[in-house]
Amino acid sequence: GKPRGSSDWSAGSDNGTFRILGLPTGSYRLYFSAWTPQGRLATWWQGAQDLTSATPVNVTAGAATTINPQLAEMGKISGTVRGPNGAPLEAGSYVSVTAYRADDQNADDWDADVEDDGSYTLSGLEPGQYKLEFRSNRYLDSWWQNAANFETATIVQVGAGGSVTEISPNLA
Repeated sequence: GKPRGSSDWSAGSDNGTFRILGLPTGSYRLYFSAWTPQGRLATWWQGAQDLTSATPVNVTAGAATTINPQLAEMGKISGTVRGPNGAPLEAGSYVSVTAYRADDQNADDWDADVEDDGSYTLSGLEPGQYKLEFRSNRYLDSWWQNAANFETATIVQVGAGGSVTEISPNLA
């Protein structure tokens, strides 16, 4: 379980201020996120790429610690999935796409269902490198660029606030 007084969610105000109360003295790695009409904004404290590289914030119980994070717009990957030779997906097809961090298939992943017209969008992606897997009930499962597995899958680079489009495989 979480330590007493810890929080993985804290309400902020309209002006961006927030408070996390009751933390015992210690060192904490902080991740901030918010949803806006334009999409998800997020960052680790001081712009770190992940938990491991996040700068710890030292907290003393009963004392206020002030920090001012700047949220970054998250990235997106989108495209259109087609059947063999670029044909539209067959009626009744179910296809999903999963983005895995390129350095660790067992880390967090992002999923999206493919619409009937074959379109999909993976949003809320942190800047970094991803490998995409496409799964279906009617077609062979596939990695982007027809790779056989995670290890050989082509990397898709997503920048902060970036939108990578036309990741559009033809499934066999």
